[in-house]
Amino acid sequence: MGTLNHIIGVEEGVTILHTAVSSMANGPSMPSTEVAIDNMRRLGHEPAIDDSRLAEVSDHLAALAIEGGHHLGEPVEYSLASVQQQFPGGMTGTLRNQLVTYGMEDRLPAVLEEAIRVRAEMGYRSWQRPSRSSSVSRRCSTSCSASATSRSPTRT
Repeated sequence: MGTLNHIIGVEEGVTILHTAVSSMANGPSMPSTEVAIDNMRRLGHEPAIDDSRLAEVSDHLAALAIEGGHHLGEPVEYSLASVQQQFPGGMTGTLRNQLVTYGMEDRLPAVLEEAIRVRAEMGYRSWQRPSRSSSVSRRCSTSCSASATSRSPTRT
């Protein structure tokens, strides 16, 4: 969805795109720099970037991510759930890491579904302001903890 937003944005006058090299792109991250550059060129624009070493940078960051046990960026299919929950990419990654820390990574789908219910209860307000996202994040965290405790009392 981010890639399409880039294209539409540029057609409407946007001049700066936020991207990530391909090994770190997509999923909860930004669209890939390589694809964005290709798309802009196909639309008749000449991006002001030297892309001659992007592959080298991407390979280097991929090696560091693998060495550190982190996920590599990977494209994901468009999902209506992503629009309904509206978690920013960084927040999704942080939430996933927090759940892993507590041995609750299997709860991520339930937490994301809870976010959809909370947004509906709040009238589908925009999550652009920190106070809104943090209040929903706290509720999801509480819900996740309560659910995990009630279903599996041996977890700490």
